[in-house]
Amino acid sequence: MLAFVVFVPYVALSEAPVYAAEKVIDCKAERAALYNETEFLLIPNATLDTKEDSDPHTFEFLMVKDLPRDQNHITEDGQAIYLTAGVKDDETKNRLALAAFNRRLELKLGTKGCQMQPKK
Repeated sequence: MLAFVVFVPYVALSEAPVYAAEKVIDCKAERAALYNETEFLLIPNATLDTKEDSDPHTFEFLMVKDLPRDQNHITEDGQAIYLTAGVKDDETKNRLALAAFNRRLELKLGTKGCQMQPKK
C-alpha cells in the first residue's frame, strides 16, 4: 500500500505560507546562508525619510542624527535598522541587528522557529 503526504499551502493574512504538516528546517544552515548572502551597508547622515533600498541581499544601518534613542527600530521586513547616529551602546545595536535577522529569517522560512535569543 502506498501512502502520500501532501503539503497544502494556503496564504494567511501575512501572505506567508502555512503548511498542514511540519517541515524540517536546519536553522543553523539557514541562518548561515542568509548571513553569507547579505551585504552590510552603513548609511551615515540618514533621515527618517531615507528609504531602504529594498534589495533583499543588503542589510542597512541607517544612522539618523536627530533620532531619539527610544525610537531606534527595524523595518517591517527586517532589511534596515534606523539607529541614532553616534550611538555607542553595543547592546542596543546587537539587539536590533538580531531582531532584524530574526525577522528576515521568519519571512524567508515562514516560521518563527529559527529565531535566536540575545545572550544574557
